[in-house]
Amino acid sequence: MATVFSFTCVILFVLIFPFVQTFLHEVGHALVILLYGGKIHEFKIFPNAFVSAADVNFSAFAGILFHISGMMLPMIIGTLAIFLYNPSIKFMGYHSCFAIGSALFAISVFRWAGIPFISMFTAPPPNDDITKFMRATGFPPLFISLGAILIIGGFIFLTYKKGIWIKLIENVNTHLGSQAVWLRIAAIFMVIALIVALLALDYRKYFNAVFNTSFTIENAIEAKSREIQFTLNETRTYTIEVNTHSQGFITALLLINEDGNVIEQNISEKFQFGWGRDLSEGDYTIKLIFFANDEEVEQFLQTMWRSEINLDFRQFLKSVFTHNDDDDYSIAVSIQIR
Repeated sequence: MATVFSFTCVILFVLIFPFVQTFLHEVGHALVILLYGGKIHEFKIFPNAFVSAADVNFSAFAGILFHISGMMLPMIIGTLAIFLYNPSIKFMGYHSCFAIGSALFAISVFRWAGIPFISMFTAPPPNDDITKFMRATGFPPLFISLGAILIIGGFIFLTYKKGIWIKLIENVNTHLGSQAVWLRIAAIFMVIALIVALLALDYRKYFNAVFNTSFTIENAIEAKSREIQFTLNETRTYTIEVNTHSQGFITALLLINEDGNVIEQNISEKFQFGWGRDLSEGDYTIKLIFFANDEEVEQFLQTMWRSEINLDFRQFLKSVFTHNDDDDYSIAVSIQIR
């Protein structure tokens, strides 16, 4: 009966853990927003987790802290939990949950080792915290990967020193007897297979991208525009992810087919989005146009969209064009199509 209860607790823990970890991830971001005087506009963990802010203007360091906080808060909470671990408790489910939770925390950090590594061969996911952290810090990808591996190693070593794995093995031997060795071997292979499968699903799409590019323009206002050409070899639904990091000016994005028709367009200060689109094979151009004042934006909208600027959008433009006090008109761009 005790074994069945332990197994039930472990199953419930595994089901609940992803939501708890996602919650802590978003709380980490939210705390940085509040620390720098911002207001939480929206907080969501299901189905698509995100936190949005209002009235916050991060410094360079604050931006770096924001990107890494989603990983660090769960690890800090997990480390504190390990320090509170009590090996004298008799309940097997308790030790199993600690062992599984420790492994899952370590696996979550492994993305910080994997994404910098794949960025050396292909464009990393443009909207990911890790990609933004790499861009904001300028650290070499291998340096970030090594740091993540050291964090994982230190965390696993701490769980070993606290006796979590030894206690788990002792409990398995006590409850399962002679079958324990084979079950442990099977469990190890299942865990390894699960990790490999999860990582393969997470990274496969980035290696299968049909087009990806990342670049920085030091003075977008002076450059005025940038065109990026790519070719699609088959007709199907594509996912297009665009991420731009800029401040104090407006960027218009146009997706143009080989006939010169604009089939997708948007305008904002920053882009962090992905969309699915049915595209035919052929040559395409993504055009970025940069605007330094609201008059240029209004002229563009009247020409391209034949629309007037409403009051809300005028207020938005005013806030954009007045907060670039350091005259930094650089823009970092990542585009991926898969």
